[in-house]
Amino acid sequence: MRSLVVTLFAAMALAPAARAADTYPSKPIHLVVPYTTGGGNDTVARALAKSVSESLHANVIVENRPGANGVTAFEYVARSEPDGYTLFMANTGSHAINPSLYKHLRYNAVKDFTPISEIAILPNVLVVSSKSGIRSLSELESYLHAHPESAMYGSAGVGSTQHLSGAMFSSALNIKMEHVPYKGTAPIMTDLLGGRLLMSFANIVAVLPQIKNGELVALAVTSEQRVSSLPNVPTVGETVKGFNAPVWFGLVSSKGIPEPIVAKLNEAVRQFATNPEGKAQLAFIGAEPKWSTPADFGALIKSDGEKWAQVVKASGASAE
Repeated sequence: MRSLVVTLFAAMALAPAARAADTYPSKPIHLVVPYTTGGGNDTVARALAKSVSESLHANVIVENRPGANGVTAFEYVARSEPDGYTLFMANTGSHAINPSLYKHLRYNAVKDFTPISEIAILPNVLVVSSKSGIRSLSELESYLHAHPESAMYGSAGVGSTQHLSGAMFSSALNIKMEHVPYKGTAPIMTDLLGGRLLMSFANIVAVLPQIKNGELVALAVTSEQRVSSLPNVPTVGETVKGFNAPVWFGLVSSKGIPEPIVAKLNEAVRQFATNPEGKAQLAFIGAEPKWSTPADFGALIKSDGEKWAQVVKASGASAE
């Protein structure tokens, strides 16, 4: 009798969640982006929102909540209702780097979020000015050994994936490199093209036009595989054994989303990542589509967090 009562209570507790999943979505879904409009994160989010809207027959609203390198949006979504109507455009920075960069986050990137799926890979790219005369990673390495005073690289800020990719690169080559943080990509471009800065690890979206018009030379991408937007550009790992620093984007929500809702959202991401329109939208900005199971994406967040924690510690980077 006791076990029957327990079973009945459990069924009653699950019934509201099951009903909610059956009718999901019955109102607009908010997709929170932790940065301002126009960047890679925002561009991927808007392409995804359009596709998910069509797949689920619901309005998906992109909501930009910039601040504190993504922490503002991160904490906002973590405390939202676990109903699947507030989603977060997670990325390597928000879920793998920030937990080590910020010592006093009020939420845990692994325990306080529900992973849904990986969405895309958008690598950083190592660039130099075309005026530098450097045309390959091997040539850059030789130049750095011969001119250690020029071993400086720019990035979009302390603790960014660009900064830490440079730190990994410096360690792998055993060459001391000075990091020069900038406030955005525009001043980096000015100094690169003006010859005041040798190189930069940059967001591929920000520098693709300058690569295409010949002002910048792309020496390598930081992902494990080459990307379709720059098929002739090698990966760093092709020259520097073991180097792999991809920047991923993924979809998460607050902890406790009913599994049937997670399944619906995961399938919507799969449709986006596999349809020609979604692939074309991502390729336009240099991104590669990805799809994963919630379990695999959760494992990626955990393992990447451990990897980047070591890089953050070795670099001495801190946002506090």
